[in-house]
Amino acid sequence: MASEKVGPFIDALHDHIKLGNVDCSLTDLFKEKFSSRIQKLTEIAGTQTILVPSLQDAHHPEFMFPQAAFQRRELGLPEV
Repeated sequence: MASEKVGPFIDALHDHIKLGNVDCSLTDLFKEKFSSRIQKLTEIAGTQTILVPSLQDAHHPEFMFPQAAFQRRELGLPEV
């Protein structure tokens, strides 16, 4: 089974992000909010998750189209 999620995951236009009101790195925030949940889905249900980045993803290094793939290891995402 596969699940597709479309970003932005950490929206660069969110007030807390724009003002720098976060107490960890954007990579750590992504790991905390998304990677752990995706990892559980993979382990428990055997679900493969396809992440589609957005130009507004604050933690994504490329602000151009087409978006490059997410760095799985850096973000703590499961391997395919």
